[in-house]
Amino acid sequence: MKRKFNKILKAINKKEFLFAFLLTLSLVLLVFLMGYYNNKVVIKNPDPKAHYLLEPNNPLSILSNWDGPNYLNIARNSYTNASQTIFLPLYPILIHLLNTIVHSYLDSALIVSWISLFFALYFYTKIIKEVFNKKDNFSVLNYLLFFIFFPTAVFLVATYTESLFAFLALAAIYFALKKRYPLSALCSFLLAITNVDAALVIFFILLIMIENKASIKKMVGYILVAVSSLIYYLTYLNYKFNSPLAFLASQKKQGWLNHNYLELITGLNPFSLIFLILLIFSIKYWWNKRKSFSIYSFLFLLIPILGNQFGGFNRYVLMAFPMQLMLYDYLKNKPKLYTFSLIVTTICWSYFVFQYVAGYVGG
Repeated sequence: MKRKFNKILKAINKKEFLFAFLLTLSLVLLVFLMGYYNNKVVIKNPDPKAHYLLEPNNPLSILSNWDGPNYLNIARNSYTNASQTIFLPLYPILIHLLNTIVHSYLDSALIVSWISLFFALYFYTKIIKEVFNKKDNFSVLNYLLFFIFFPTAVFLVATYTESLFAFLALAAIYFALKKRYPLSALCSFLLAITNVDAALVIFFILLIMIENKASIKKMVGYILVAVSSLIYYLTYLNYKFNSPLAFLASQKKQGWLNHNYLELITGLNPFSLIFLILLIFSIKYWWNKRKSFSIYSFLFLLIPILGNQFGGFNRYVLMAFPMQLMLYDYLKNKPKLYTFSLIVTTICWSYFVFQYVAGYVGG
């Protein structure tokens, strides 16, 4: 046991940890300062449903709007009705546990999100170094900027599951790339009760295992571990609400799964259109390099098709990391175009920050 622990410590790159910590701290402070001063100028959305209202004197409450308060309410009271089951349980559980120490559900939620963001950036760094054979952190930063300043990256520092999902997904992907499948399965086990998009990551990891020529036994074992947590959740829903698929009914109540395909056209906005085009380029770009990355990019195109709408799509594509890696890899030898692209995405990111903290954007 001691040897394994020492092996893990040796595998940890202290410079990568410091690099991820500084990036996390910088991003959190930047979003908070922008949000704090924005709310002195922009009138908040008057809709009470858009804001977390239980800690009005906490200045960090600007980082908990729309879906965010739902996670805090579940952490406080558990699931009180079936409509809440759309919000999977891992994030509320972690908030509830941390609250026993911190004694603020809002602060607890943000601490979970920020720690998760730190680990997400750490594993993103590891993936970039693995895929592109990079050694120094400075060169990795050029790739990471398209993730940090992705238009909807504000949700990484808010009381949403995005940072927790990014941490677990990127860790699972990294361990799969390194053929450390038990660790990948453990991360996927937790991922499956974090966000419904876990299905895309689990399928992606199976593709990586196929590329790595893993045995059928290992792939079956991975699937069984990865989905077992979701089975526990379905069992809980059956016990609590007499319906193991209560979260699907909740999806419809929240506006998903009950739209028609015409709304894919009428609901298309400029950001969604741009992301669709980038995903298509990502599919083509990665096809002859890493087919698993190409197929994973394609899976994100299925989100609006299955939901018959673009609600939340701009937020979900934040985790389409092959698309972001493609951007820098394509632009790295075009410094003027790279700089222009980074300026544009940073402006879009700022727009989402201002809109989110004021309560006008939630997905």
